[in-house]
Amino acid sequence: MSLKITARVISQLGTELISSDDVAIFELVKNGFDAGASHVSVHFNYVIDQKIIRELESAIDSKALALKGKRLSKICSIIRDKLISLSDSPTYFCSLNKNEIEEFTSIISTYKHAELIKEKLRSLNYIEVIDFGSGMSKFDIEKYFLTIGTTHRKGQHEDFISKGTLYPNTNEIPVAGEKGIGRLSSMRLGKKLQIETWQANKREQYRLSINWRWFEENPESNPENHIIKTETVSRSESLESHGTRLIISDLNSDWSYDKSRSLSLQRLSKFIDPFTKPQKRRIKIRWNNEHIDLDTITKIFLNAAHNGMKGKVSFTEDSKFKLKINYWFNNFSDSDSQLKFERTYTSADFSGLSDNNLKMVGPFEFELYQYNRRNLSAIPGHADRNEFKKWLDNWSGGLMLYRDGLRVLPYGQHPDDWLELDQRALRAKGFRVNRIQVVGCVKISRPLNPLLQDQTNREGLQSNDAYLVFQELLRRIIDECFVSFYRNFSEKKITDDDFVPRVETIEGELESSIEEIVNAIELNDTKKIKSSVSKLKREIPKIKELVTDFESVAAKERLNQVEVVELAAKGLAAESIAHDVEAVLDNSISEAGIVLKQKSLSDRIRSTLSHLIIVLKSARVQIDSLKPGQSNRRLRRTDVNLNRIIEDLQKIYQPRFDRHGIHFKVKDYPPKGKLMVYAIESHLRQILENILRNSIYWVTDSKENRADSPASEISIFCDSRSKTVSIYDSGVGFAQEETEWVFTRFNSHRKDGHGLGLSIARELGDFNGVQISIDTKKKNYLDRHPGVILDFSNCVKKIGNT
Repeated sequence: MSLKITARVISQLGTELISSDDVAIFELVKNGFDAGASHVSVHFNYVIDQKIIRELESAIDSKALALKGKRLSKICSIIRDKLISLSDSPTYFCSLNKNEIEEFTSIISTYKHAELIKEKLRSLNYIEVIDFGSGMSKFDIEKYFLTIGTTHRKGQHEDFISKGTLYPNTNEIPVAGEKGIGRLSSMRLGKKLQIETWQANKREQYRLSINWRWFEENPESNPENHIIKTETVSRSESLESHGTRLIISDLNSDWSYDKSRSLSLQRLSKFIDPFTKPQKRRIKIRWNNEHIDLDTITKIFLNAAHNGMKGKVSFTEDSKFKLKINYWFNNFSDSDSQLKFERTYTSADFSGLSDNNLKMVGPFEFELYQYNRRNLSAIPGHADRNEFKKWLDNWSGGLMLYRDGLRVLPYGQHPDDWLELDQRALRAKGFRVNRIQVVGCVKISRPLNPLLQDQTNREGLQSNDAYLVFQELLRRIIDECFVSFYRNFSEKKITDDDFVPRVETIEGELESSIEEIVNAIELNDTKKIKSSVSKLKREIPKIKELVTDFESVAAKERLNQVEVVELAAKGLAAESIAHDVEAVLDNSISEAGIVLKQKSLSDRIRSTLSHLIIVLKSARVQIDSLKPGQSNRRLRRTDVNLNRIIEDLQKIYQPRFDRHGIHFKVKDYPPKGKLMVYAIESHLRQILENILRNSIYWVTDSKENRADSPASEISIFCDSRSKTVSIYDSGVGFAQEETEWVFTRFNSHRKDGHGLGLSIARELGDFNGVQISIDTKKKNYLDRHPGVILDFSNCVKKIGNT
């Protein structure tokens, strides 16, 4: 016994697996490029609406003769008038002349030769795809073209990789196909396919026709039963030329001018990587012999982006991940300024992503251009604002994906949101960019990214481990790198003090302009009136800008209010829970202590109870900070023993240290020294706990994702002489460029991190006079800074305080 293939499988691969006309056209164009063509032409030859053709077919098949004659007469009249009107056009392309049109429609009206008439009707509309690639020999047709699932292209792909050359740094263009089923895309477009192919310096020219209807009408048959004859025909092309022509007729859908133009401008314009110049491949489009120009992404519009970044992922000789990004930001209060800088990242900057799993993805490049639609303006000498907006509407949609210069669908195409730009923008508290603001691309290649493979239906990449890491990395590059810097640099830094002089200046200018206008009217001085009105109009943009800035400040205040309300609600809930949990913990510790005193307990039970009491006491220490009775003392500064707080934190977190294998050590300078400060104790506890939790996370992440990470360790050095506490860990540490960035709200490289822990610690520290900073004098094995210093020098009791 063996597996058998039915004709239905062929139909499914063509009409069902290929999900759209766009994808079908893309596949056929790719086939032309894979044949070595530098350009491919697509001609949409559309004479009669498909609806009319289907009505005529229905009339021919009708059994009611009287009705048939009436319907045929009406439809034939429509077809005749349409064909004759087209024959007078200079762009007429139909193979019928006027006499043949009359004869053809006359034959139709007699409803004789039904099948012949249908055949002629179905051939009136057709799509022609022409490439001047290598062409095919008779052997190629039988061995490759008519063999579904052939490995021919896959073999070419492997040969290209073995040469070690990379597109576009080579004159050789890599093949795009691999599955061996691309030609079946024609089935999505129409029921009949005719192929003409010829090779250079060969006198033979071959033609073959495939009737895809047969596969639909005979679904259970063996596909080999459909005989496809290859004809040798007279050569119509010059002897030195070579290429292939596909003619797809008996179309499945309408191809009006609007549809063809939409496909050209919105899809085919983006098929060949427009971000790389010069382009080695081109597409030419015609509709009824009328040329359709493809849209371009011209540098003029890209250079007008408000903000953006270009990045390159590479790997060192020892397979270490390296990401280099060039940023630029324009949105400042001083609109003439631009900030440009470069930043290099390693896997240490992205928690949960190791060098090994990033290596699965391989090297790639990307470009992102961000546009603030509210601030779009004309580009002098090139485009007005409406033209700019129209261009942005066409090209925005997120990051498009290109492999070796050709588009991989559907990434960056509505409604696809593969990097969740819109989702993250909607659910984020901080600022985010969304798809309608973004134009950009990601560039991969077959040799460097072999695990990023197409799905068989060409609707995206296979969802394997490499793709998931690839997707996650790009999301985090946008969120944790670009958006964070965007928020820090591109938003206008406005304070309340900025508004007073601006309002006074605008108010003075308005009063002066109005007074001038009134005086000019009284004097009936037309020239003076015109001048004063112009002066008044010049103040209007300033008022609009002032209103925009007011709205920005108001939005930030609303955001802060929401956060305060949320924190307050959580605080009230925590206090309520703490009241009940405290009693349970006290009772549990007491009862466990009583049971532990019994002499009859086994060693195992005694050991378990002892551990349980330690855990419960640790939980009790945490609950103490939430008790309602302490909330009033929280806002009062008192003399605080930092050594005791650190001891409490060690007891609380020791089970977690043990679970993760973290060696925790505390050293006092001088030995047994006591560091006393004057501050709010609950604030100090929260500061130290936030930093400690951050250390635990990064030590654990480093252990899980970095083979070169040292032994897991957290160290606290408490210096009572200099009044400092230093906390170091064996995690990846802090990059030199981010020693202040990490203290800004919403900035985080932690996977799903909120970016609040260190920022809240800094804010509480400022309130208490504690200076918190990254220790930039020490470096770890990654040449990053491994610790945080808390300086309590200013936490002293002021004279007169009791």
